[in-house]
Amino acid sequence: ERFSGGEYGRYIFAGGRIAPGKRQHLLIEAMRFVRSDLRLVIAGPLDEASYGTRLLSIVSEHDLEERVELRFGFRDREEIAGLVNGAFACAYLPVDEDSLGYVTMEAFAAAKAVLSVADAGGLLEIVEDKQTGRVVEPALDQLAEAIDWLAGKPERAAAMGRAARAHLEARELTWGRTIDVLLDS
Repeated sequence: ERFSGGEYGRYIFAGGRIAPGKRQHLLIEAMRFVRSDLRLVIAGPLDEASYGTRLLSIVSEHDLEERVELRFGFRDREEIAGLVNGAFACAYLPVDEDSLGYVTMEAFAAAKAVLSVADAGGLLEIVEDKQTGRVVEPALDQLAEAIDWLAGKPERAAAMGRAARAHLEARELTWGRTIDVLLDS
């Protein structure tokens, strides 16, 4: 219920754990090539302090301080919900994730398109290219192009977000439904 959607701000939000396997570094590096005015906001707890140092170094090395905001550390649910609800779209680039991921489900609940990558794993069951988000190879040029593609037509991104919410609702991914399925097994 916290992820009800809202305005489409001028940023891509990447929430969740910040770790090499979630590949936030690719998003930051891709921002060097993004032509639109969209910013990138990354928020969540660091798995490794060294990865945080790496991300800060990429931002500094490429003068991305105006385009990339890093919020390391545990964030309360209200802050995360506000960031998701106000995002233009969300991004989640895990390496072969075995689930749909909370990041994806929260974005879909908020009617936000999701940017992901072709080797992301389980979340590709619901993130469909140009339907509920963008799915590209984990390459800087393709990520930047996908961000610009989303930014190019805000009404298209909003339509994909609405399709994402409808897709999530149709799958009935709720605790009540899960318990019913488990008890019927």
